[in-house]
Amino acid sequence: MQCRPLFGRGGNSILAVILLGALATAGGATAEPNAAVAAAIADPARPAADTARDANRKPLEVLTFAGLKPGDRVADYAGGSGYPFMGPVDMAAFNRAVFAALKPGGVYVVLDHVAAPGSPANVTDTLHRIEPGVVRREVEAAGFRFVGESKVLANPSDPHTVGPFNPSIQGRTDQFIYKFRKP
Repeated sequence: MQCRPLFGRGGNSILAVILLGALATAGGATAEPNAAVAAAIADPARPAADTARDANRKPLEVLTFAGLKPGDRVADYAGGSGYPFMGPVDMAAFNRAVFAALKPGGVYVVLDHVAAPGSPANVTDTLHRIEPGVVRREVEAAGFRFVGESKVLANPSDPHTVGPFNPSIQGRTDQFIYKFRKP
């Protein structure tokens, strides 16, 4: 089952990968890349527009961190071919709905563009970014337990002053990936 509805947080879309079963990876530890995931990424049938972005998106590392393996059921929100604005979303309600949908042990992975520390709350509307700590607090408030984070998409040279679609930084923003588990 794969779902691709797009949700926005004001002007900020989130990517949330929700694994509906318990995963084999423990804690924030880096797992060995899964051969099935590697094969899917190497599949010559993938669109050229997707493979051209692999160097920046690092799909093998991201999906390995998520713990994705054959047989997992995944829902992917805001992972489509672009980020059209879908209007404001009540993130507390969204996170509670994700929590309710998952089985115990299910994993919720959130990937987004990092806002500068101390950014105002409206930075999600103005720059399409968010402070990672805000996401962590919101998701934990829904009942999830923080498992770990990956820095594979981190870019400390990102000035955090323009949105991710600005040509000066597009494809090279500082991004965080958090993994949470339903107890």
